[in-house]
Amino acid sequence: MLTATSTDGMVGHIIHALHLSQSAVEMVSVLPNRPNIHLQIQRATDDMNEELGWLLKHLKDGGKDAAKAIVYCRTIDSVTCVYGWLMSQLGTPSSQPRPVEMFHVKTDAETQSRIVSSFTKADTCIRCVVATVAFDMGVQVHDIRYVVHWGPSTDILSYWQEVGRCARDGEAGKALMYVYTRSLNPRFIKKDMVDLANGSTATCIRKAILQHLFVKGMSATELTAACGLSHGCCGTCDIVT
Repeated sequence: MLTATSTDGMVGHIIHALHLSQSAVEMVSVLPNRPNIHLQIQRATDDMNEELGWLLKHLKDGGKDAAKAIVYCRTIDSVTCVYGWLMSQLGTPSSQPRPVEMFHVKTDAETQSRIVSSFTKADTCIRCVVATVAFDMGVQVHDIRYVVHWGPSTDILSYWQEVGRCARDGEAGKALMYVYTRSLNPRFIKKDMVDLANGSTATCIRKAILQHLFVKGMSATELTAACGLSHGCCGTCDIVT
């Protein structure tokens, strides 16, 4: 069995579900670090003009050459709000190709296929996709430079899988999570993510994530050295150094 990212508890659940014993299982595990991605978790307002103004400027200034971005939202309503705000601020005429698209489970199959097919191309006119986790299902785009979370993911595992969409070509990327008022509602967000968001100003974000995803067979030495990055590790480490 192969899996890209897992937690210790999930490994135990998989072994149990397959009716195997721990002694019959040989695990080969690699620390799921993505050292080319700079991480940032930011306490924010829900004012998109204030918080996402940099992304709007990036899309305006870069035009068809702007580095690609994904904005993940937890709900379809949030996707619609962020998409609508970006499009209204960009003022793209209806006769021109849209630089921003939205993608969620209720997007019709033909539109989903068109967005995915276009976004995978280096010269696509689509430079930003605002999406729910529906965009995560089997989509392979290697040159995304920004992964933005408008509100936290459900848990750390989901967050890291979504961050993994960034800079798959090995070039530098940036992942930013905005934690705004009421976005850490414990009815929808698991405790591990709440703890990560609340502790992001005090500890290395990367180490906190990798410790949560650390399973048998991974290198403790690699975990210890995970934040020693020349280009900067995370927003917390930037302040400390």
